[in-house]
Amino acid sequence: MALPLYSTAEPWGDVVHFTLPIRSGRERGARTNGLLGEVYYWPDEQRLILPFGPTPISRIGEIRLPQPINAVGRLIDDVEALRAVRPGEKVSLERRIS
Repeated sequence: MALPLYSTAEPWGDVVHFTLPIRSGRERGARTNGLLGEVYYWPDEQRLILPFGPTPISRIGEIRLPQPINAVGRLIDDVEALRAVRPGEKVSLERRIS
């Protein structure tokens, strides 16, 4: 995958998601309940999902994802910063070298 990739943010509850031009299948360990700060890839919709709290379909105390999706990484900064993202904002996915 060639980085950087660019897309447009779409908030959904306390989640930011956006389309990426990546094709992949669902992994065996795909989950329907997410963890705060994890990054997920939804292969059916080609979307990266960044949860910072519950979704509209969550029950109390959980982050319910739209269907079983793949965990692909962790956010390295404060997830609360995602609350400031507005619909239609441009986002980029870049490689960070530490």
